[in-house]
Amino acid sequence: RRRWNRAGGVRSISRERGGGDELDKRKVDLFSGAFVEPPVIPHLLQTHLLAAVSEGTVLTAAGVIAATFVAVAWIAARARRRSTTAEEQRYRSFVENAIDGVYEVAPEGGFRRANPALARILGYASAAELEWLTPAEAAAIYVSPRRREEFFALLGAGEQVRDFESEIRRPDGTTRWICEHVRAVRGERGELRYLQGFVTDSTSRRQAEAALQASEQRYR
Repeated sequence: RRRWNRAGGVRSISRERGGGDELDKRKVDLFSGAFVEPPVIPHLLQTHLLAAVSEGTVLTAAGVIAATFVAVAWIAARARRRSTTAEEQRYRSFVENAIDGVYEVAPEGGFRRANPALARILGYASAAELEWLTPAEAAAIYVSPRRREEFFALLGAGEQVRDFESEIRRPDGTTRWICEHVRAVRGERGELRYLQGFVTDSTSRRQAEAALQASEQRYR
């Protein structure tokens, strides 16, 4: 016969023989069978059991089933949280180590998030420096003061803008060319919530194209 007894603040399963000697008072994981220490048994399950039975009361089959459902739900939720956390960590690692720049920008401007590659492309020491820029300072990265307006004119009510090429000015005064692929994230009513962008440095390509064009013109 099984009874639920207190052991170290957590109830454990014990078997009675003859004079009621307890053979084992260690805490038991209800599903794996492994002996564990608290607080592995979920607090919610413990609360239900403590409310359902009193010291020395035999736990009925219905009580076992109810406790099992509570534990299964808790374990499933915990597994989902672990899975989500692992996915978030993989995504964060991918963004942080990406070769191309990645950013998230608020509708009013300013970097909400940026990765190290974007900071290098734009000439900043770290992504944190980009995130500290005000909307006006972030917009001033573009050489053309109307470039942000031109972007939103292209985007309109759409979902993305591809191959948006612009000249930018770095903090040291040098200029570079960048190519952006931007996706708009909208709410249920179509309102713009934020922009997600991917940035590559297109300076070398533009320089090569300019050199080829100059060469062709000389030999015409």
